[in-house]
Amino acid sequence: PESIAPVFEQSHGVHGTLPGLVSITQCTEGGTLYPLAAIEELADTAHRHDLLLHMDGARFCNALVALDATPAEMSWKAGVDILSLGGVKNGLAYGEVLVVFNPEQVDRVDYRVKQSGQLTSKMRFLSGPWIPFIETHEWHRNALHANAMAKQLEKGLRSIEGIDILLPVESNAVFCSMPESTYPAMLDRGWMFYPFPQMGGYRLMCSWDTEDSDIAAFLDDLRDLSAT
Repeated sequence: PESIAPVFEQSHGVHGTLPGLVSITQCTEGGTLYPLAAIEELADTAHRHDLLLHMDGARFCNALVALDATPAEMSWKAGVDILSLGGVKNGLAYGEVLVVFNPEQVDRVDYRVKQSGQLTSKMRFLSGPWIPFIETHEWHRNALHANAMAKQLEKGLRSIEGIDILLPVESNAVFCSMPESTYPAMLDRGWMFYPFPQMGGYRLMCSWDTEDSDIAAFLDDLRDLSAT
């Protein structure tokens, strides 16, 4: 919250851009989480400055199961005005849902979608899979599984010499460091992951279709390379 006020204090009037919203990512790019109380505090601060609070929820479902919260508790009840609800990273083939909680802000959303090039022909084909995805709680099972796989991966990585966990594993992402020569060697063995310089290491993502055998094989290769 304390980072919001300085934006207004440094304003250059009509010579600068007028802020319109605060955007947060849940889960964050580091795989960590905003607790519900933190979201509420950000929302209160944003609203005091006549800003909207937008939540980038590409991994919204992973955050829900990690915090044991309901969708309502982590969105409109916490003060979120607009939610980008992700489906692709939790098992759907394509499509994201834009949820606007304030009816006063809904009117022009269709036009903004069109202007940004996101209006898809035959939208029902993108929308249809969301119905069973939500009604059968597939989103919950998929997110729960992905988070559990990340914890399993973290546990295995901690047992390998030369590997350090860089951030708390709170969702389905594991950030770790490894010897410089290990990364290209892992790529040579067919593994696909990449450096995250801003975190000082590498990002390992677990998903809805990660299996125990995937984790075991990855750890076996990493142990083998770390021992040479």
